[in-house]
Amino acid sequence: SVMDEQRYISIGDGNVYLVKKDPYETLNVPETMMIQNDKVPYFSNISTANVKTREGKTWTIGYDKENAKDYSYVRDDSYYIEMDGKKLTLDPTVTLNYFTEVVNTVLENYVNYKVRDEELAQYGLDDPELVIDYNTLTKKEDGTVLEGQVRLSISRDPSIVGVEVKEGETEPEFKAYLRKDDSKIIYQLDKNQYEKLAKVTYNDLRYTKLMPADFGDVESIDFTVDGETYTITSTVEDDVRRHYFNGNPLTITNLKNAVSALTAAEFTDEPYDGPEELKVVFHLSSAKFPTVTLSCIRKDGNQSIVYVDGEPTAYVLRTRVNSLREALIKISLGNDVEETTAAVSN
Repeated sequence: SVMDEQRYISIGDGNVYLVKKDPYETLNVPETMMIQNDKVPYFSNISTANVKTREGKTWTIGYDKENAKDYSYVRDDSYYIEMDGKKLTLDPTVTLNYFTEVVNTVLENYVNYKVRDEELAQYGLDDPELVIDYNTLTKKEDGTVLEGQVRLSISRDPSIVGVEVKEGETEPEFKAYLRKDDSKIIYQLDKNQYEKLAKVTYNDLRYTKLMPADFGDVESIDFTVDGETYTITSTVEDDVRRHYFNGNPLTITNLKNAVSALTAAEFTDEPYDGPEELKVVFHLSSAKFPTVTLSCIRKDGNQSIVYVDGEPTAYVLRTRVNSLREALIKISLGNDVEETTAAVSN
């Protein structure tokens, strides 16, 4: 009661009572402990996650393990991203970790639990920076699969978006907000939470390895170093692939390790004009992806740019390119001996 600060009480009998002794005070529990917070529901997997940015960019993350060979040459792939009319493979470990992060998001630090539509703008949620619609699948113990949907809208505080901090100035306090579905509750995110949830782009979820295929799927390799081209061949016996150089059994460990370590320090699609220092063509057992070509161009003393199938793809540390070069030179000199790798059974 505004007039005398007494409490109105309803006990469900159709009447409203005014009491002098405030039962709220006797509870001795803060409001934050009594509200029913939203929860991101547990889900076993996703069927799709549709992402939209404030700028109007859209893409879809999908799960399709049965038809992975249609969009990937990597064994046991299951996640892909569909954007600009293309279906591109994602690193399943990174992608699964991202969705695990979504499921484990704890919503409890609310800043408004009865938000009105006209208040959304003060949180940047009238036009969110990022909207993610998850179409989820949950498998029960009896084998039943339940479908569900959840929407997360995420934005930084409008006061910090686009702010440039000049030298000597203090960076403004980071604030970001989240809304689940059309909930009336707005939650505040710290910088770590915001950055984890916002890492849902292709470059965030793709393979950092520039040639992630299993060597058991590599039928042959053509490589060029110092202007000379060489070929590694293979045979398959009893589902075991053996690699050869000049007809001699080959230890492939050093090469496998060097290729695995050839990872993106930073992705790029900007071309770089320079001499090609190393080229490797992997011939795969994949019908849709018969080859993967890596071309390395030195940028400076610290970095090389690697083209994948003729497209500028990533900056890579020079030390890693040098390791690949050394492994290939060692093979070209005939210094390795036999080793086997498991092949794919068709």
